[in-house]
Amino acid sequence: MKKTKLCTLLCILLMAKLWAQSPLDSSLNTSTEWLEIGGISVAGATNTNPQTIVMMSGLKIGQRIQIPGPSIQKAIRTLWQQQLFSDIQVVETDRKGDILFLQIRLIEMPRLAAFQLLGIPQKWETPLRKKLTNLLVIAEKVTPDTKKKAQNAVQEWLQEKGYFFAKVSIAEKVGEAPAQVSLAIHIQPGNKTKVKTIQFIGNEVVNDTKLRKILETKSKQVPFGKKSFLPAVFLHDQQKIIQYYQQLGYLDAKINQAIVDTLSDKSLQLTLQLSEGRPYFFGNISWKGNAVYTEKTLQKILGIQKGDVYNPILLEQRLRFDPKDKDISSLYLDHGYLFFQVEPVVTHMENQQIDLEIQITEGPLATIGSVEISGNEKTHEHVIRRELRTQPGHSFSRADILRSQQTLINLGYFNPETLDLKTTVNPENGTVDLQYIVEEKPSSKYELAASWNPGSSDQGGGLVGTVGLTLTNFSLRKLFQGNKGTFTPMGDGQTLSLRAQSTGRDYQAYNFSFTEPWLGGKRPNSLTLAGFHQRFTNTSSVTAENPFASLSVTGASLQLGSRLPWLKGNVVATTELSFQHIYLNGLDEVLLEDGSTISKGHFNNFYLKQSLTYYTLSDPFFPTKGAKITLSGQWTPPYSLLGNGLCSNWMEYQKYRLGTAWYTSLNKKWVVKLNGQMGWLSAYDQTVGLPPFERFELGGNGINSQQLAFAGNDLIALRGYPDNYLEGTLNGGGASFAKFSVELRYPLINTPSTRAFLLAFGEGGNIWKSSRQFNPFDLKPTVGLGIRMQVPFLGTIGLDYGLGLDKPELAGQKWTKYGTFNFILGFEPE
Repeated sequence: MKKTKLCTLLCILLMAKLWAQSPLDSSLNTSTEWLEIGGISVAGATNTNPQTIVMMSGLKIGQRIQIPGPSIQKAIRTLWQQQLFSDIQVVETDRKGDILFLQIRLIEMPRLAAFQLLGIPQKWETPLRKKLTNLLVIAEKVTPDTKKKAQNAVQEWLQEKGYFFAKVSIAEKVGEAPAQVSLAIHIQPGNKTKVKTIQFIGNEVVNDTKLRKILETKSKQVPFGKKSFLPAVFLHDQQKIIQYYQQLGYLDAKINQAIVDTLSDKSLQLTLQLSEGRPYFFGNISWKGNAVYTEKTLQKILGIQKGDVYNPILLEQRLRFDPKDKDISSLYLDHGYLFFQVEPVVTHMENQQIDLEIQITEGPLATIGSVEISGNEKTHEHVIRRELRTQPGHSFSRADILRSQQTLINLGYFNPETLDLKTTVNPENGTVDLQYIVEEKPSSKYELAASWNPGSSDQGGGLVGTVGLTLTNFSLRKLFQGNKGTFTPMGDGQTLSLRAQSTGRDYQAYNFSFTEPWLGGKRPNSLTLAGFHQRFTNTSSVTAENPFASLSVTGASLQLGSRLPWLKGNVVATTELSFQHIYLNGLDEVLLEDGSTISKGHFNNFYLKQSLTYYTLSDPFFPTKGAKITLSGQWTPPYSLLGNGLCSNWMEYQKYRLGTAWYTSLNKKWVVKLNGQMGWLSAYDQTVGLPPFERFELGGNGINSQQLAFAGNDLIALRGYPDNYLEGTLNGGGASFAKFSVELRYPLINTPSTRAFLLAFGEGGNIWKSSRQFNPFDLKPTVGLGIRMQVPFLGTIGLDYGLGLDKPELAGQKWTKYGTFNFILGFEPE
């Protein structure tokens, strides 16, 4: 009892002292008075306008207030709420009769002079400062709330990196100038927080193993995955689990509680308590508002039947977006119904069965208004516009827009990552304006190089010098415009290639080609003119008149290409007429079918070649989807069938090639490529046999062996096996081959100037001297790794390391003996 009385007495004395220290002195506290404010002054404000402070306080000159009373306390509370001051007092400075003069005395919050981040690696400095940019502003006030928000922001950033138990504290330091303060942010990241175990409670339909596979967050027991605990990722994982249950028809599934238990300062246990509910099923599905397409057509595209598990994600995909464009929206948008809308409405639900009415608003047909192009600095607008399938006045089609964008990418002049399209819809007249936005990228290649070919010098090996120029967006028209032209006239989409390569006396090669992709400018009919000369020699004496063995080839070709309307215009037909003169003078011996060899003679090769190419690749360098299929046939006149024999060494043959490549994405990064190639060379008359040239060579990288190859021979890479290793390649090449491969690709760099990806491959191939020996199941296997880069002016650069697994002569030797390196420069070999 005595203690209670003592405490009560102390409280009374304390309250009396506080009342005595009120800003308005005791003379005002003796009785209640109503006084008029005659003036208000402000003291201590340097960064805030005094008039603004008076206005914020709510006190006004001429206002009658009660002393003591609530007006002064209300003014102080209002100023505190602004969080601009660390101390606030309202005091009486003078009184004349019933006129009261007041002064608002303030101590302003300190302003930020600088802040430091302590205890972190240097590489964290920039991103953390960026995170705090809007919270800690130099010369702005520093309040307790400001420091708390900054502390939370740093902790949140560290948790996103996996430091769940990071500690952050902020200390103030008085600045050099008055009313300034510096902050020292002390950070203790600690160890990255790992997830030891993940357990589930309440799941019966889906087992723990399946649920763990859905999660991106992985426990220590899983070999791969993000084992660090990231709150944002864990939250997203919970959403993925609910989505998975919804796909199974469990619409009522939910996570009742997500528990994070701390096992140590670097280890957690995660527990998810689930409630699955019961599955739902689709009931009756009806359609409303459709006039263009029948219910039967729409139902076929929807592909959902009564009794199917109710999957809202699948329903949304079939109505609005399907990766294969097999959805209701694509059907309408591809045929001009831009204003189309679709909405599924639940009409009845009973016994876990849901009836739907799919309401459609078709709207009017939309047409394309204007089509604009921006961002093209070098490429002339007509080069871009002629590739577009969206023309003013035509019906709007989403499919045409997608194909137009893909065609622009395939040109190779623009950065595919920044290609964009802006649409402006005009509902009043039913039109839509399109603007294609492109970004130019370097596409031409310039070569000035010296390299070493490890081939024997008497067949063109050794030091190789190369000078080359390939302009892929050339303009022949501007070349002849005098002073209007430039050193490298560009912009008309033509291709000009000039190349010279030599090892000195042993080997020389000169190549020229020019391509006009739109002959006449109205249709995508291409014209290519090409010519070349090659000469191989060695230092072996043949005769006194011919001191050096040699092989020389001179040729020219005319090629016409046309885009066919088949398969949405993705098929190109190419017709080539070519002539080559070949002079073989003892350089090597070519094995013929009858067992004889030939080492000297003049040969003429005049042929017609027809090819069909189906092309839907998403990107020329790093496709993530699409296919490329090429079928070609090459024929000479059948001289022997005409009764003229070989017609003075005019070669006769028929040659066929089939090549396929298919790409698909496994996820946002990984891409798979499947590839297959086959070729056959046969004679019209078996008594005449195969020609000594126009054969196949399989092995190496398909590039380094070019200067060692016979004229017309097709070079096909087989990584892991050197040039001239396979028996069918020896003595002039083979008459048939087969090659199949699979590649797993991962992108490394993707910028407008440089792109690169890693690859792992497995392939098998073989080559045979006769087409009758062709056996696609008798293949030489190889596996390996590689890298590809695409850089300005040089084009594709790559390196492969392959292990040829079928090398019996190396049995018992170290595995590295089975491997070969292949260097790639300029283009990707076959």
